[in-house]
Amino acid sequence: VSFRLCPISRIDAEEMLAELKGAAILNGARGTKPASLDAIIDVLLKVGGENGLLLQHATDISEADINPLIVSESAAVAVDARFILG
Repeated sequence: VSFRLCPISRIDAEEMLAELKGAAILNGARGTKPASLDAIIDVLLKVGGENGLLLQHATDISEADINPLIVSESAAVAVDARFILG
């Protein structure tokens, strides 16, 4: 798990991914193909970036959780998300 205050930059997103305990798995450890880090970063920026959802609705959203985020070699899909209002 990694946290930052919004808005995050691309560099913030890259650092957040590198901080994860499972970062090696994203890079293709244990014989798996590497995940698309660019796709994950795009999701992070769409949610928490300068023009992201959290800043567009900053007065409404107090907390956000995306789990799971399924990532392949070419895409990232948020399967479930929870937003706390208030």
